Amino acid sequence: MYHIGDFEYDESTQTLTSPEKQTIEVRDQLARLLQALLDAEGELTPTKDLEIKVWGNNTVSDATVKAEITALRKLFGESGTSFVKNVRSRGYYLNAPISKVVENEDPNTNNLAPVEQSKNKSIFTKGRAAFMLAVFTMLATIAISTTNGNQPEDVSTLTPSSQVKIPKIKNLTFVEGQELSPSLSPNGDYLAFTYTKKPNVSLQVTVKELTGNKSVTFDHYFAAGPRWDSYGKYVYYTTYEDESCTIVRREHFGNLVFSEPEDIASCGTQRSVLAPAVDSRDEWIYFNYKSSTKSPFVIKRKHLVSGMEQQITLSTDSSYGDYSLALSPDSKMLAFLSSDANSVHRLRIMEMDTGNIKELRQFNKAIVNVTWDQESENVFFIDKQIVKGINVDSEQSYDVYQLPQKGRSITHIGNDSFLVSLGGFYTGNLAEWDIGTEFNMKTVHSSPFNESDTSGIPDTDNYIFISDRSGENQVWHLTENGVFQVSDFKNQELITDIDVAPSGDALLLLADGTLYTRKLSQDMPIYKAHAMSSIVKNPIWSCDSDDIIYMSVKINGTWHLAKFDLSNESVVTLAAGVTAINSDCKSSKYYVTRDGVKNIFAININNGNVFNEPLVDDVSFSDRKEWSVYNDVLYYVYDGVVYSQPFHTKEVRKLSSTKDNVTQIELNNGRLLFIVKTLDDSHISELSP
Repeated sequence: MYHIGDFEYDESTQTLTSPEKQTIEVRDQLARLLQALLDAEGELTPTKDLEIKVWGNNTVSDATVKAEITALRKLFGESGTSFVKNVRSRGYYLNAPISKVVENEDPNTNNLAPVEQSKNKSIFTKGRAAFMLAVFTMLATIAISTTNGNQPEDVSTLTPSSQVKIPKIKNLTFVEGQELSPSLSPNGDYLAFTYTKKPNVSLQVTVKELTGNKSVTFDHYFAAGPRWDSYGKYVYYTTYEDESCTIVRREHFGNLVFSEPEDIASCGTQRSVLAPAVDSRDEWIYFNYKSSTKSPFVIKRKHLVSGMEQQITLSTDSSYGDYSLALSPDSKMLAFLSSDANSVHRLRIMEMDTGNIKELRQFNKAIVNVTWDQESENVFFIDKQIVKGINVDSEQSYDVYQLPQKGRSITHIGNDSFLVSLGGFYTGNLAEWDIGTEFNMKTVHSSPFNESDTSGIPDTDNYIFISDRSGENQVWHLTENGVFQVSDFKNQELITDIDVAPSGDALLLLADGTLYTRKLSQDMPIYKAHAMSSIVKNPIWSCDSDDIIYMSVKINGTWHLAKFDLSNESVVTLAAGVTAINSDCKSSKYYVTRDGVKNIFAININNGNVFNEPLVDDVSFSDRKEWSVYNDVLYYVYDGVVYSQPFHTKEVRKLSSTKDNVTQIELNNGRLLFIVKTLDDSHISELSP
């Protein structure tokens, strides 16, 4: 049974009931047509796909298809024309609220079956110990008009049909390392892009001559996000040095000869990889601005002649903000992405003459960037291995190209052609070190995939970790018998904060900001969602109970330490200003970080009293996976290097080298677990029909 606007359609009886309760029998061919459009869930269905689904292998004319569309519209009476829409030369879609009635559905329980159930059963029942961020996660109160944006669109579930085109691919860069954020000069002779050769080396801007294969890299401590102006005279990009973000430009004199950098505008105090944009008349430059670690990204613009500067979007302090902007070629519209505190990402369009903002889509996953076509009619983005487009007027999305591998940054260069950065960012390996022995990171698992966020099962050699090896980020269990997927989350991209309880029988995690728990001794993995009225981060298990979780929650704009009791789903706040908590269960001690204070503090977990004495010197962390405490020694990771600092001497000791590139650490029964990242190669390619 479907609800289509105020109509009801029963596919089992092929009957359509009007708002006036009149029942219409739908003939077979028309029912197949309606079902094909319903299955598309409001997305565009290409005409060729409709022909196959409705008429099979029979050849039909365009007139026949149009005649059936007309008949379908008549079923909906006066609503027919608005319900059944077409995009010229592409296909058809349903432009009405659509919902399918499903019985016996429990929204609070997510049944997640393991891939290898027969093998996992013995693992999950053996004893009580049965189980186990990022460069471009960077990711307005100006008369916001919201359309088709009430429910997040999970673009990852849009399975490409056989009709999705496979583009011709021409590689434009060939060097080892990461090449991102491509920008082609208007004459097509020069390619500017962001480049880094290895982890922990600052990003740089490189310009390559496509005809002669020569290149030049600009000399900066950090530089990213290059963009040519519409005349090919200047390259604009973002730099960062001495805790200052600056938009600069260099004039191009030809033959890869550039002027010295000229400061154009301040983009705040935080490092940014986000590219600016210049209007078609080279009068205004648009850029992202972030004033502090606590403030969100906003969008500003500056007049290149008068120097007048304006902030054109506003974001709440609890959000990541507005990022990844793209100005339409006619300079009449600005597309940008926004991310709120609940990990909902929005694609918005601002009309530059009125300041009105229209929301095109919501996503449950981060989109890296958007780009316009030359006609200023469509915007494009990459969802994993599909280039997708959205028509700004009709707000309908469609598939453009199937990519051969993951794609990151994308730039439209005309005539259905794009520049795309192909390849992943990192692969991640799991390593460990037994505290008390000479420091040596022992690799316990390596793979070509991006493994992240690990937690060990006490008294075993088993681990739980997050990996994208199945194409989506999921939870995996590493045992002596192999690696097994033990979750099947749908519509979620950001899975973080995995933690196994000291008992070894309970697991928690955050999936797009929602807290999930499960008992590991159960044969079938059942993850229970826990609804919270506040934003949650950095949850951990109590040392003493599988029913108690400590976590930071945001209340009225301030982080608080809270105690969550699973037995009755109650939340009690313990202390204000606490951003993260970690435990040393061997010593039955807990430690916290405080908002705006660079240090670690002890806390009495029974009464929430945070002791004022700082335990170490001048350290600052935003995530609990950056530090752990064991036997009154702080272990932490900074710029890919592991350090230790005893509380009693405060003497800092460097344990690992820069080349190790450690991104996370986790304490587990006298062992430190590490996520070690290895840079994955990516390159700039041209896609064309």
